[in-house]
Amino acid sequence: MEKHLKNLKIPVSILSFVNNGLLISQNVSLHVSNANLFCSYNIVSNLLTKFGLVVEHEKTEVFHFSRQQGEFNPPLLDLTPIGDLVLRPKDSWQYLGFYFNHKLLFKHHIDFYSREVISTVKCMKMLGNLSRGLIPLQKCRLYRCCVLPITLYSFQAWYYNKVPLNYPLKILRKLQWRAALWISRVFWTSSLGGIETISSLVSIHLHIKKLYNQFLSRGFSLPHNHIIKAIISSDNSLPYITHSVSLNTLMLNQRRRLNSPLIDMNNKKNEFAPSFDPFNHKFSPGNHLIDSFSDRISFHPWGKNVQNHIQILDDLTLRALSNSSMSLVISDASIKNNVATSILHIHIHNKPVIRMLYHTMNIISTEAKLLAIWCSICYKTKVWTNFR
Repeated sequence: MEKHLKNLKIPVSILSFVNNGLLISQNVSLHVSNANLFCSYNIVSNLLTKFGLVVEHEKTEVFHFSRQQGEFNPPLLDLTPIGDLVLRPKDSWQYLGFYFNHKLLFKHHIDFYSREVISTVKCMKMLGNLSRGLIPLQKCRLYRCCVLPITLYSFQAWYYNKVPLNYPLKILRKLQWRAALWISRVFWTSSLGGIETISSLVSIHLHIKKLYNQFLSRGFSLPHNHIIKAIISSDNSLPYITHSVSLNTLMLNQRRRLNSPLIDMNNKKNEFAPSFDPFNHKFSPGNHLIDSFSDRISFHPWGKNVQNHIQILDDLTLRALSNSSMSLVISDASIKNNVATSILHIHIHNKPVIRMLYHTMNIISTEAKLLAIWCSICYKTKVWTNFR
């Protein structure tokens, strides 16, 4: 259908999700946009009718985005010749879980989800009326699993560089204060910082900052033909596809005035090394290291019987240190201030051969531990060859 509109030289784009369609028109004049929407809506309605599909005109909505200051009164969209209705532009618009206003401030979006979550927190108080009640640890888990994901749904739309955060953080702190009171069951006059510590809750602004940094990091693990990779500016190190709205098409002063998560992602790209390819064939099922050498890999997970676990590790250590043909690799990792520290020790026949320390940024603790294991295996094979 979009190709049909392009052939008629109507500048309208179409997005379709199952039984929900969206017509997008961009123009300086709202009257021209309405004319384009009227023509495209008429064409789409006729095509769908020929396909045997029913268009419910009473469910049709129109919404305008504008940078106009002051009072905003967009014109009506007259669809009387098509569906016998006149559409009045709405003040706010809900689409796919997002709530928009004409200036993309997302205040209504924050208000809606904060109201939903506050009612959820109030309802959670009834769970404490069971015969045994809930311990604080269970309440904390409920809050993290059932409340925070709803609260921070699509928070990237309003949390990014150079955006005022006073209003959303005020709402979120109020929400977390209510949740912390429920978890810790302290006095209402208690300060937020104190009851957050008692309830084992991270400050909401630090939690959002952590999630946002993870969001920026995930953007660089996308495939090379992803639209986000095409929009952010390329350093010519990877075969990115140029997009019509790429940041490369903007002047330096235009890019400085632009507020968007993509700008933050583009500014952060120099902190990532494009050496890891998550879509390499080696990472596909059947080609993993554990698939190729399943008889040489064993796991000893931590269990409830701590003494038994310690005994197993001691036996493995003594067996490795007493055999000159075996080596012992010990590695661990930790994260502080977004910097991961990985350390590894390699021992051969009870003699420490090498000690290494690595520092990496913008990775999670699991990735830091895997990096330490990978480096230890590489050094182990290298040192073992020289040792022999």
